[in-house]
Amino acid sequence: MEINNLLQLFNAEIADDSPKFILYTSKITPRLEYVCKFIFCHGLNANYKITTSVNEFNKSDFFKINYSENDFDNSFKITPHTFLFEAGVNYSQFFIDKEDSKKYFFKNKSGVLKHDIFAGIFWHISRVEEWQNVVKDKHERFEAENSFAYKNSFLKRALVDEWLLELKKELEFFFNDLKFRKREFKKIITVDVDNLFAYKHKGLIRTIGAFIKDIYKLKGKNFYKRLRVVLLREEDPFDIYVNLLLKANEYNIPLFYFFLFNTGNKFDRTISPKHKSFKKVFLTLKNNKANFGVHPSYYTLDNHNLLKKEIENFNVAIKSDVKISRQHYLRFNIKTTPKQLLSNGIFADFTMGYASKVGFRASCSIPFYYYDFENETELNILAVPFCAMDGAYSVYKPFNYNEARADLVQLKEYLESLKGNFITVFHERSVSELGFEEKKLFESIYF
Repeated sequence: MEINNLLQLFNAEIADDSPKFILYTSKITPRLEYVCKFIFCHGLNANYKITTSVNEFNKSDFFKINYSENDFDNSFKITPHTFLFEAGVNYSQFFIDKEDSKKYFFKNKSGVLKHDIFAGIFWHISRVEEWQNVVKDKHERFEAENSFAYKNSFLKRALVDEWLLELKKELEFFFNDLKFRKREFKKIITVDVDNLFAYKHKGLIRTIGAFIKDIYKLKGKNFYKRLRVVLLREEDPFDIYVNLLLKANEYNIPLFYFFLFNTGNKFDRTISPKHKSFKKVFLTLKNNKANFGVHPSYYTLDNHNLLKKEIENFNVAIKSDVKISRQHYLRFNIKTTPKQLLSNGIFADFTMGYASKVGFRASCSIPFYYYDFENETELNILAVPFCAMDGAYSVYKPFNYNEARADLVQLKEYLESLKGNFITVFHERSVSELGFEEKKLFESIYF
């Protein structure tokens, strides 16, 4: 999938007949340019221009937004905070309006809105809090419990989406002849394939060890099923890739697979990437026009040469260049990972979410480009956020089907009201017959 197709899928492209805005500011900065691109292109699906010329602003026949301390006639005023005109990553002073359950950052004393929406959105999507000295878990991840959103009880709210909807309504009210294109709510499936197969092609030693383990733990049913698969009497339970794709197509739901392409250690346990089965699966998916990418292995976080090698090997296996990825175990460093992925040809990263908690890591369901605070510039790699991973319901706490389903239904309905993107992460086990209740959960949400 090319980047333009991906942007179109996520309602992040501009049509020729989209509204045209001109924004006046006293100073154009990389931060302001970055957040304007997101707000107008990805959020409002509108054309825009930024100017520091009072004369150009006054003469323009575009819809006018005044992002300054000045006053202009017939313009929508947003009083700017200093945040977008600063440098560094240490700013953390916010205002949160608790009276009407709305959450606002960077409160305004004047202007149509109660807050500087540009500065607030920049704070979230730039991931400035992850650029600071943050506490990490045992896998070196920035986890939900340490986030500002979790500590202030809005982890399950896509504040950026909420603010954009508010801005859209206020702009349409202010400009009588302004009409935005209607956004569509999207349900999107993503599946991380940590093990290509459950039983077959694991090698003689691993297979014998698995049989012994089944006997030791009295798992007779598992032993029998493994034996039938190894003897080619029935299909491997994880061999679901084409069937799931066909079902997703039937319901018109986009599906993305991410394949782990390394093995041989505690955290990477798929079959050997050299096995011909990988190429067979990839070819079948390509013939069915599936979206799939690489799942960089556990140690690629600290080993950039390993990342490069895995992507090169993956490209050879699929006979083309992989463009999308998601980090295994969600091991991700905001300061280094996007740059490394970009340098290896990746244009979209799907890691932006949490393993242990359900919610919005960037308070946003809309894809955005990563920001580089070291050079104060946008990186040309798209972050595609997800809101829930299966493990949050089954790994980090005892699985309860009714609670999990109610939670996901509520989250889906909330995003539908915002015309956002409901994107989840399930694993090959969770969408196979071995997933039992997790598969039931997955199918009840999507089909």
